Amino acid sequence: MKTELHVHTRFSHDSLLGLNLLAVMCKIKKINCVVICDHNTISGVYKARKVLSNYGIGVIAGEEIFTDSGEIIGLFLKKNIPPGLTAIETVYSIKSQGGLVYIPHPYDCKRCKTVLKVEALKEIADQIDFIEVHNGRNISLDFSIRQKEIADQYTDSEKTVRICGS
Repeated sequence: MKTELHVHTRFSHDSLLGLNLLAVMCKIKKINCVVICDHNTISGVYKARKVLSNYGIGVIAGEEIFTDSGEIIGLFLKKNIPPGLTAIETVYSIKSQGGLVYIPHPYDCKRCKTVLKVEALKEIADQIDFIEVHNGRNISLDFSIRQKEIADQYTDSEKTVRICGS
């Protein structure tokens, strides 16, 4: 199974990607499952499932949640998690749904308002299931290098999976 773990759709404030175009792109790239993780909502997941299932593409419910310390993604969610909670409260909300915790772009000087602060990262480090070491919006290879350094410094590589997000 080839899965894309960090996809925004038109239901997110920073994306214009329609669901039919997403399906075509997935087919071209032979991706058969996507995690829809729009900002502060899972409402697009339900519509995505209807459209993408027609193309044989599975959809995992995710949400990129803006906490009081930066962004955290929850995977396998059943309901929205409100923005503005602390990182610890957000992680608790994700885990209480049986979800997994994913840290997107742990370094990006162009998105410094959304990057999870190091203090929060340290507080939740033992609860992190995935951490990005490359993000498709990185404008420099240096960002990916720094993201991997942060992952290695604050999380256990035996327990926390390093991933790439688009």
